[in-house]
Amino acid sequence: MKTLETYLACHEGSPQTEPSTRSLSSRLTFVPGPGDTSRFLVTEEVPHFLSEAYACVSAGQPEQARQWLGEETVTALAETAAAGTCSVETCFLLGLTFFSLKDWEASEQWFTWTLPQCPHGLVYYELARICTLTQRFSEALSHLERAFAALPDHVGICTSYAAELFRIGRAGKGIALLRRATELAPDNALLGSKYLYSLSYLRDIPAGDILAEHRAWALRHEPTSWARTHHANEVDPDRRLRIGYLSSEFRRHSAAYCFEPLLDHRDPDAFELFGYGNWGQRTRSLPDWSRSSITTGRSGNWTTSTWLI
Repeated sequence: MKTLETYLACHEGSPQTEPSTRSLSSRLTFVPGPGDTSRFLVTEEVPHFLSEAYACVSAGQPEQARQWLGEETVTALAETAAAGTCSVETCFLLGLTFFSLKDWEASEQWFTWTLPQCPHGLVYYELARICTLTQRFSEALSHLERAFAALPDHVGICTSYAAELFRIGRAGKGIALLRRATELAPDNALLGSKYLYSLSYLRDIPAGDILAEHRAWALRHEPTSWARTHHANEVDPDRRLRIGYLSSEFRRHSAAYCFEPLLDHRDPDAFELFGYGNWGQRTRSLPDWSRSSITTGRSGNWTTSTWLI
């Protein structure tokens, strides 16, 4: 296999534009893409078993991938990696493959073996992801500092770095990084929403400025021109109004308990209330206030619930 491409992405669905190339060696090239996506190119041979294993794991076939990753073969490669003679391509691709298989220990080892030959920002980023998943947050922060220093315009790195800064109470710098990420990926609505949420962590931001940021997000991602202006419902000012609430927190969660007063003060003669939530198992998730007064029906992963108030 002369050319192999794989994507290292924090978020799916990022826009695709023509990226600029940054070569690291005659064999290995990282292509920083738009937003939070970067392409990893291998232009030399990698072991056939490895290319097949990565193809399987990329296709959502983890068991087939494990069959290709024979223990004896991987052990032999590990010995060459420890001696510094295993190729960068092989080390990095094994790190990606084991990461996809959720074998954090093996993945971290292969990325660590990649660093001496290729101290690239994306390698530090992958190590940071592993440290976060294994709750080694100080190490994750250290890796992200190096990753950001190398790739300050990578949206995924900016976002992950911000999350770790929030974790240690450095909200100001974290918000600045999220703002930078939104500027790099202005069409990413979810990222913009994270930025808006983060503004609540700073005391000295005027409420008017926060409102202006929310309005700017709405104009970009939910403009009023998208709203329907004609509806097929009955035009009767005296009819009973139907209100639907959508949340993933209609369960034993603080948001559900804060939501209860909204139900207490709705006139049942004037309003008919519906709730929609992806609860999973109903028996463990309903809060006390709704358990005795709720009927449910299922549609896919969502549970449709009607409060009888």
